[in-house]
Amino acid sequence: MLSKQKAIVIAVVFTAIDIAIKYFAVAQPSFWKEGCLNSIVCLKLHQNQGIAFGIPIPMWVTIIISALIIAILAVLFVDHWKQSSKLLPAIIFIMFGALNNFFDRVINNSTTDYLIFFNLSAINLADILIVSGVILILWYSRKEG
Repeated sequence: MLSKQKAIVIAVVFTAIDIAIKYFAVAQPSFWKEGCLNSIVCLKLHQNQGIAFGIPIPMWVTIIISALIIAILAVLFVDHWKQSSKLLPAIIFIMFGALNNFFDRVINNSTTDYLIFFNLSAINLADILIVSGVILILWYSRKEG
């Protein structure tokens, strides 16, 4: 089981790297590849103005939904921290990823993605934190079920 201290360190490191890459991607857009055809994965600046999977939703709605999700995560974080729950690392990952993308939306009016897979899917390290947290929740739920 992943300790809460290790989870926080991992989340902070991933968040710091993601913020640095996002900053560089926005500040130096000419550095990034123009196309990713015939590539499994490449680096390319992609400004996602929608919500998950690029679903187009007005930014103000996305901000409100994101803020509500973060508020729920904060309540879960406090509750699970007190209990020293094994789900806490998953909540930490999801919360750090959600906060990272939330602030990116507020600052840049979009989520800055830079990892492109098969020229179809654009993600960032915050997305990887969120998905990792969801996978951990599913894993722990499966082991108990």
